[in-house]
Amino acid sequence: MIQLKNKSELERMKKACQISAQALVVAGENIRAGMTTLELDRILHHFIVSQGAKPSFLGYGGFPGTACISVNDEVIHGIPSSERVLREGDIVSVDVGLYRRISRRQCVYLSGGADRRRGQEASGRNAKKPVSGY
Repeated sequence: MIQLKNKSELERMKKACQISAQALVVAGENIRAGMTTLELDRILHHFIVSQGAKPSFLGYGGFPGTACISVNDEVIHGIPSSERVLREGDIVSVDVGLYRRISRRQCVYLSGGADRRRGQEASGRNAKKPVSGY
């Protein structure tokens, strides 16, 4: 059944989506070779909370992170770890979800290499924009 949203609900959804997309930009600006996936997760957690939102993955079914961070051949749901150090050329997928004033949004970002800095492309394989999910 389709539930129609009123103007206020649509505005809340829009803001939640904007924060999710901005979190992925933050991921792209901060990801670098030599950092752990847990360090990246902490950066994302700080950003999401600073925007007045709550990470929706954290604690869900016991999940310990703010984001799912998958590296190379990991398909989905990579668990942030202090043991997983990103290397030059790694393909990193970041999936964030958040709650903000009842609205839940999720986005996915794919980086073609861990050497991505400040929005500049490290290789032709890198995603140019976050890809938003439901």
